[in-house]
Amino acid sequence: MNTPLRVQIAAAAALILAACGRPETATPTIAVSSPPAPESTNTPTLTVTPIPRSAEIGEFFNTVDIRTGGDGDFAPAFLGQTLQIGGVARSGEDGRARLDLLPEGSVTRIGPNSTFVLQAISADPVQPATKLELLLGNLWIILKGGTLEVETANGLASVRGSYMSVSFDIYSSQTTITCLEGSCTLENEFGKVELTDGEMAFVTGDNPPEGPLPITQEEFDGWFENTLEAWELLDSTGYTPPAGLTTPAVCLICTPGYFLTPVPTVRTALPPTLPPNTEVPVLPTIPFPTP
Repeated sequence: MNTPLRVQIAAAAALILAACGRPETATPTIAVSSPPAPESTNTPTLTVTPIPRSAEIGEFFNTVDIRTGGDGDFAPAFLGQTLQIGGVARSGEDGRARLDLLPEGSVTRIGPNSTFVLQAISADPVQPATKLELLLGNLWIILKGGTLEVETANGLASVRGSYMSVSFDIYSSQTTITCLEGSCTLENEFGKVELTDGEMAFVTGDNPPEGPLPITQEEFDGWFENTLEAWELLDSTGYTPPAGLTTPAVCLICTPGYFLTPVPTVRTALPPTLPPNTEVPVLPTIPFPTP
């Protein structure tokens, strides 16, 4: 073999050996770091403090005296006056008043010659519960939520719903309740009567309650004469007041100069303010339906 050919073969063999023995080149790995997680931000939680319940004098007419707590002397009522547990309200021969249960806006109308004690008022505004003790006279209740009980010397009346009246006559020892609308009960240790719309019941002395009975004309007249909030409901039942009930001497709430104070339905923590230079409207006198 000639020398040039040997050289070519040797060169080719060297190339082949070099290729076979070359180490593999590793593919470079690129490390990508994740972006840093954002710092956690705690959103502040707004805590709404419930408005405590209260029993306040929202309206009164003529002679009404209040003893705010269990002790102390009676003094003339004033608007916005708060009754504490054990507080007493009494009306004179010509007196009437309205007790507002806040913040739910339930209303208790107090008739003439009536006395009651605030026995209990729950703190829960979601499921409000109230208990009154009626010593004598008449109460008309418009309930906006929860329950309300009225205890007398010989019975316990309660309402879940809307409209209930309770009266107690100390001379006959008779408790009478009417359920103008809603669900009402009258009970004592001798029995229990359940009522619904347009029904009434009574208990005399130490006897079981009697009823249910249809509401009498006299009881309807009592609702009309004493409870402005019931006029629309009475009208829907077809009730017509007697002609004599339209005279101011009989219907004291229709006396000229008597103004209806709006009943609050919700008490806000900060009452709304009127814009500057806003004229405050004057409440008109109460329109009185004619028979």
